[in-house]
Amino acid sequence: MATNENTQPARKGLPEKEWFTLAEVAKRWGCTADDLLHYGITSRLSIISRDPQPLTKSINGIPVLSPTLKMVSVGELQLIEAYGEADTGLGGIVKTDDLVMTKHERDRFEREHRIGAYAGTMPDLSRPAMTTSSNWPWGSHETELLRHLAAAASSLWGLYDPADHSTAPTNNQVEDFLKELGVSISMAQKMATILRADGLPSGPRK
Repeated sequence: MATNENTQPARKGLPEKEWFTLAEVAKRWGCTADDLLHYGITSRLSIISRDPQPLTKSINGIPVLSPTLKMVSVGELQLIEAYGEADTGLGGIVKTDDLVMTKHERDRFEREHRIGAYAGTMPDLSRPAMTTSSNWPWGSHETELLRHLAAAASSLWGLYDPADHSTAPTNNQVEDFLKELGVSISMAQKMATILRADGLPSGPRK
């Protein structure tokens, strides 16, 4: 079977998945799932989980299982690193195999560190200075809060579909995610508002 430069089997004509297991990403990057967990714990990567108990919803009147994605706190990642699983309280037990990374987050990390699909690439110097950096979207300037903002954007908004408002995280979910990273309550509220999709209706997600 033909392979691409990232040693992944070539699947011509098929679109990429929207998220990948840690094992899949580790194979692509030539590291281990434990390495990725470490990056997640230190807020360098945004790692989320597949809901171990998928919800049932209806599409065109037909009930289907919908495997939902949800945020994982730094504390939960630490438990998974130490014991292989974490009790999330409301969502059941999350194990290493439940952890995933969105395509958006994978690509962001690859651009930033010039690995995977971006191995050996150089910035496009023909573009304005603020867009030559691999750090979305503020160029070379970086702060701890900007890293947390990017992590929340990737983890919670990475799979948002404007045509399906149920895929949008609530402000409370974004705030809880940021507070787990050590962001103050007032700042988490402001950052959640900044990340909120334009024109998104208020109220329950439907």
